[in-house]
Amino acid sequence: MTQFEKLSDEIELLRPKTDSDIDYSDIPETDDNWFETAELVMELTPAQPKEKISIFVDREVLDFFKKSGDGYQTRINAVLKGYVWEKKKQSTSADRLPSI
Repeated sequence: MTQFEKLSDEIELLRPKTDSDIDYSDIPETDDNWFETAELVMELTPAQPKEKISIFVDREVLDFFKKSGDGYQTRINAVLKGYVWEKKKQSTSADRLPSI
């Protein structure tokens, strides 16, 4: 069983639960300070021109994004862009992105 299938099974077990059934004690509250420092991670400006490439991704990754329907490539791009933004914030030079 893949990690994706395990996660899907867990989600199905959680579906019938109501909010009052869920233990939130290990999750910090989102107070006013959280909202003041939170960053919206979505493109609010016109999209930059895209470049067509070919990459190899794990089947599990592709299936995950495709499962939510059309626009899966846009969602993959958004995840990659979020990663780049975070690494740029952590680095003094955008050219020194760490390898993974």
